[in-house]
Amino acid sequence: MIKVEITREKNDIKSIEIKGHSKAAEYGFDLVCAATSALITSCFNSLNDVSKFDLILDEGYSLIEVIDVIDEHDKVVLEVIEKGLKTIAEDNKKFIKIKEN
Repeated sequence: MIKVEITREKNDIKSIEIKGHSKAAEYGFDLVCAATSALITSCFNSLNDVSKFDLILDEGYSLIEVIDVIDEHDKVVLEVIEKGLKTIAEDNKKFIKIKEN
């Protein structure tokens, strides 16, 4: 199962941590993992200033943590990640869980 933890501070996303594999299908055919991976990778690549984040993108683990003041564009990118993960989770509740703090 993919476990997502989204942390907010005063309505702004401060971190998104994603752990695990969905195991919705055999390795290489798992569309839930593929969709999650594609979303995260694309959004990481869309950030304006990566120096304002702690970023980890690894097999079965991703972290994006705000470590400095970010611009509106990067705030929107974080919201896109959140909405994308929630969209994936809507149809795949057995394979991805989202916790919000």
